[in-house]
Amino acid sequence: MIGISSLFILHKQQLILHSSSGTLSELLVVGNATVILSVILGMFATYAMIFLVAVLISFGFFSDSLLTQWISALQHESISAVDRLIAAGFFAALSQAVGSLGASLEGQQYVAYSVYADAEL
Repeated sequence: MIGISSLFILHKQQLILHSSSGTLSELLVVGNATVILSVILGMFATYAMIFLVAVLISFGFFSDSLLTQWISALQHESISAVDRLIAAGFFAALSQAVGSLGASLEGQQYVAYSVYADAEL
């Protein structure tokens, strides 16, 4: 999901720069590699944080009986820690998909500015 979301945002926001002459320069390659890595690491950090929050909420607030009713695919009486982790992973992936769709609706100038802005200015 991280790869698909990253590719979707890179494509939709047109974050990969192209040379007008068609030749690659070192600056262009390094810049594009940095942007791609930044988007992938950002999506990974987002997924990890949502997953962690979902796991904490799952263990902290929801009882086994409630989660067993929500997850109808369970064939057994009780819910295990693995079932909670699987559900948290599903919720994190779903949240990331919705977030990347929302990012595609954001104006390209705002996303490009946040990626290409130089902190030294």
